[in-house]
Amino acid sequence: MMLIVSSLIFISILFLFSKKIKNIVLKKGFKFAIIVSLIAIALEFSLFNFRAYESLFFGEEINTNNYTLGEGLVEDENGYIKVLEEKYNYIDVTNINAHLDNIYINFEASENSTKSVYATIGFTDSANKYNTYSQERRINANINNKGEILRYHTAGKSKRIRIYINTVEKKDSFKINNISFNKIVPFNISLLRPILILCFSLLIYIFRPKSQIYKLNLFEKKNKKLLILTVVLEIIFLGIVAQFNRYFVNENFRTPQRMQYQLLAEAFVKGQTYLDIDPHPVLKNLHNPYDKKAREMAFRELYKEIDITKKPDDYYIWDAAFFNDRYYVYFGVAPVITYYLPFYLATGHHIKTVTCLFITAIITVIGIFLLLYDMTKKWFKNVKLGSFIAFYLIFVNSCGILAMMGRPDHYSLPILMGIMFSIYGLLFWLKAIDKDLKASYLFLGSLCMASVAACRPQLLLTSFFALPLFWNKVFKERKLFSKDSIKKTFMWVLPYLVIGILLMMYNYVRFGSPLDFGANYNLTTNDMTKRGFVIGRIPLGIFYYLFNPLNLSLKFPFVIREYVATNYLGRTIYEDMSAGFLVANLLCLFGVFIYKFKKDIKNRNLYNIGFWGIIFSLIIIVADTEMAGILPRYICDFAFLIYLATAIVLFTLLSKENHLETLNKLIFIAFVFALFYNFFLLFSDDILYNLPFCYYVRSLLEFWI
Repeated sequence: MMLIVSSLIFISILFLFSKKIKNIVLKKGFKFAIIVSLIAIALEFSLFNFRAYESLFFGEEINTNNYTLGEGLVEDENGYIKVLEEKYNYIDVTNINAHLDNIYINFEASENSTKSVYATIGFTDSANKYNTYSQERRINANINNKGEILRYHTAGKSKRIRIYINTVEKKDSFKINNISFNKIVPFNISLLRPILILCFSLLIYIFRPKSQIYKLNLFEKKNKKLLILTVVLEIIFLGIVAQFNRYFVNENFRTPQRMQYQLLAEAFVKGQTYLDIDPHPVLKNLHNPYDKKAREMAFRELYKEIDITKKPDDYYIWDAAFFNDRYYVYFGVAPVITYYLPFYLATGHHIKTVTCLFITAIITVIGIFLLLYDMTKKWFKNVKLGSFIAFYLIFVNSCGILAMMGRPDHYSLPILMGIMFSIYGLLFWLKAIDKDLKASYLFLGSLCMASVAACRPQLLLTSFFALPLFWNKVFKERKLFSKDSIKKTFMWVLPYLVIGILLMMYNYVRFGSPLDFGANYNLTTNDMTKRGFVIGRIPLGIFYYLFNPLNLSLKFPFVIREYVATNYLGRTIYEDMSAGFLVANLLCLFGVFIYKFKKDIKNRNLYNIGFWGIIFSLIIIVADTEMAGILPRYICDFAFLIYLATAIVLFTLLSKENHLETLNKLIFIAFVFALFYNFFLLFSDDILYNLPFCYYVRSLLEFWI
């Protein structure tokens, strides 16, 4: 749906708001759309439903309720099954004695369970006396699900099958509604599938290297509507993605972990900086509460055996800062000041995190556009409309914003706000330089940059853009920090003084140190108070953040997140990682090697932004690796800086007459890759994958299974 809406809007924009496109492309584009539509519809009734035609020739359908459960599965009085022991967690169906062409499995998850089940299916046939097993497969166990039909490829007759079952969480349970064989596959005529084909095809057609859009002037008045509506398109797209992950949309108010910002807003209203939740006495009495194993053992000893259906939040607040027997929020305080506290004071209710994230995304997407457009208008006037729009869409959807909207939680919000303030801070500072150091722009730029510290302290490095940007103004032209520039200097420095003092007071009240943000007191998987700085972690972080190879498969969602493999003997934190940033964004190699284009980039400020952006990215990678670990969302901390450097190099090259065709081809390839890669990357998140809509998308794309 998100691609449908965004693509149709963009297509209508192109044809309605550009006369030149109308005259040249409309007829060809309309003809292309008709042809693609006819092909897509024909495929829908043929190739995409060939399993339905094939099943008409299968043997007689075999329905069976004659199955037995292994000792590792236990069934309650309502028919719901739980996995107790993995060695014997199987379902046996015996005495089949028939050729099996497919198996129909209909599982129903209990109300509070994850709506999916892992199944490893084994069978016997004339070539296999004993069970031979397929790879593990996820089965949709949604309450309203009609079950899944899986194609069997057996030799001769099968006597029995065995299905090993695992659930996503130990507390999950499911009911077996039906297991049968040789079922007639119903026709699945989808409207969504041909529309997706049409939309993807039209986007590729519009941005193909020989498209007329690459010949249009970016700054013609008649194209302004197209640019504005392109931003609107991107906002709609991100909004749909944000609402798509219902788990995080609905999870906001279920556990203290997920609503830390809401709880902090309540605490502020009461005049306190700690959460109004009294920690469990067990936690208070622990010698080292930051030791995860020690916490678990202490609670096990108290309760004899912790109920496996309960989560850490039933005993303590996971990922909260615990200090002096009180809970604190170590995440940046800016989101509370900006969103949660004002909303709570005004309404008495709490705002959803997904709403805050979407508002921040809107402002950020507009900010990236304004920054790129402003830079292009000043220094790259020869860049064409198509190149600008294509790169802008790649930038926004590949720098992590899309990924954060797919996982709209309190972890993503301070990161995105840090990016937002960094983008606008840089924009206002560039405007200040262009306007002879106008005091208002200096103030706004510093206000944004200083606010980064209240969001994501790592990103405070962007404030050091001030050194290359204002070096000449301070030391050569003497337009800052001189007798004649007291007002401008004051306006430039004031936000840092005010925000810095307030943050240091806030930290001191909480943790007794003005520079302690509390992250080390986090109740997480490891004791961060003793984490230290270890050089041996750095190569691992650089590799997985930047150079981890791309891993694709023919199994939905086609993009694979891999386990972080290491021989490092020590404690580090990591989650399954997708491709390294530079591997997934090869276009950004232009930015990484910006020093190679120093002679081509005439404006020193631009070059310094790009060059130092790359340096800051490396520092952030090391800092994240040392302080927190290797997690997919931390790529967002530095990705926008590398894309900013890439924009400077690419726009410089696009402003020249030579190699334009080659550059447009590279941008087109990057555009198509980003379109597909980032779309499927969303589904590679386990939490997102468990949603019913993901199974529907899988059924549309894996039509051959």
